Amino acid sequence: MPELPEVETVRTGLEQAWVGRRITHVLLRRSDLRFPFPDDMAERLNGKRVLAVRRRAKYLLIDLEDGTVFLSHLGMSGRYTIITSDEVARLDAGSSPRANSPFGELTGFDGRHDHMEFRFDDGSVSVYTDPRRFGIADVFDRAEEPIQSLLEHLGPEPFDDWNATIAAQRIGQKRSAIKTTLLDQRFVVGVGNIYACEALHRSGIAPTTPSNVLVRKNGAPTKRLERLV
Repeated sequence: MPELPEVETVRTGLEQAWVGRRITHVLLRRSDLRFPFPDDMAERLNGKRVLAVRRRAKYLLIDLEDGTVFLSHLGMSGRYTIITSDEVARLDAGSSPRANSPFGELTGFDGRHDHMEFRFDDGSVSVYTDPRRFGIADVFDRAEEPIQSLLEHLGPEPFDDWNATIAAQRIGQKRSAIKTTLLDQRFVVGVGNIYACEALHRSGIAPTTPSNVLVRKNGAPTKRLERLV
């Protein structure tokens, strides 16, 4: 599963390709990924200009000009392929919701796992491919973002207000294994199995160490927790 650095790389790529451009057509080749798509998702995206591409934890948040937010999570195997107008002209033989994507040469798997297609006013197309279909796509109003069930319980971003003191406060008396704590997106966001294991190895901390062992009796972080953070 892509972790925070990989999702941030995708965000940067989409920002360069999407911001300032208008979505002229959204084609959904199925009605769901991990969860069903909102019935009006394509309608809410069509014709809208993209203002910004943000990231919260492992979620991509695309702001549209009317206050709509398109949420995308890559799941286990999701990815976006940005196809230039020249490549579109060469490959596009007319898309149908019931057919494989015409862009399989670029996206892989003969296009049979291309589930969402976003066309833009500059002639480019962005295709979402997800063989395992564990990704998420949703739309909501920006004003309702704080109460979205996927977002409202997320912890702090590791590159924002985050240090060993804050980590110690959030651990408190938790006795769960420190690796389990690191993977809990309510503790700190964006950490998956790879980076949790790497951080613990570099810090010399066994993954099964109880979390509260890394916090002093006065609530201050131990040296090991400082190294971990």
